[in-house]
Amino acid sequence: MDKVCRIPGWQRGVDPDRDLGAFNGLAILNGEASGVTTIDLDTTDLMPPVNFNVRTAKGGHIYIPWNQHRRWVGFAPKVDLLGAGYAVFFGPGKSFLSPDLADPSIMDPWLQSLNPSYLMRVESESPSSECRKSVSTEGVDRECMYKDKLQALGYPLRTDTISKTYASQVRNASEGERNDRLYRSALEVIRCGADLEMLADAALDAGLPAYEVWRTIRSAEADLDFDYREETEILFRVERWLGAHSHFKGKMLDLALCLAYEAVTCNTTRPQLSQSKACLDAGTDQPYAGRVLKLMETKHRAVRVHVPPGRQANGLSHCNNYELTIDGCTI
Repeated sequence: MDKVCRIPGWQRGVDPDRDLGAFNGLAILNGEASGVTTIDLDTTDLMPPVNFNVRTAKGGHIYIPWNQHRRWVGFAPKVDLLGAGYAVFFGPGKSFLSPDLADPSIMDPWLQSLNPSYLMRVESESPSSECRKSVSTEGVDRECMYKDKLQALGYPLRTDTISKTYASQVRNASEGERNDRLYRSALEVIRCGADLEMLADAALDAGLPAYEVWRTIRSAEADLDFDYREETEILFRVERWLGAHSHFKGKMLDLALCLAYEAVTCNTTRPQLSQSKACLDAGTDQPYAGRVLKLMETKHRAVRVHVPPGRQANGLSHCNNYELTIDGCTI
């Protein structure tokens, strides 16, 4: 069947009462207009957790609620996520079964199992009023709000990595900056529900007196309780970074989302990115990804690359740190 729509202006939808003459099939317009995203499976090897809405010759279509999805051809092997364009549901090789949308709470984990970057997107909506209330109320449980907010958005905080990273930074801080480093690290460790005892031990190892360590950590706790500043959250800063580079498209956007995910889950503005994993998530190869990341640094000034000692700075190394920047300035 010819899959190219010959109707002018089809992107705006078609009046069903209009005489269109002979046609080969009917299609749903994916995206905001219909509120539908189509998951197109061209294989019978996968076992989705819900029934198909449309049975096709190669597999089937599943409808889910549209949630700012874009058109993602090659979302996974033989799977397309169609948040734009159209998807034929009636015609040769198609059997329409049901119009019901699948439950996102069922589909999201399954889609993420096919492509871990599915839930990487940083939601543009503000946190819920309940969550906003929880971070501004006196005497709240500091450890749960930020962690729960990220969990709801699909970002599992890597608290073990976060604990070790901030402990290392405090332990290696030079004299004269140890207190400030401890205070700023304590804010993040407490906010993320990471290992505060590990941080305190690192401060003692760095040479700070026990009383000074206790006083600095208590100051951070008080500020989180009574002077919480959402704009200091890594999530907030990463959202701003993505917004500043909203012109990114295609694979550059995919790699930016990979960086955003690593930054949020590891609570850092300088995420480490495995190019091998990023290539799988973005559906490309290392030479292409390396060049795109280089352009993000040199042309768009969106990142600053830090190559660990012993690695080649040729864009092909497996793990570099990418400092997120806006016009060359760290977020």
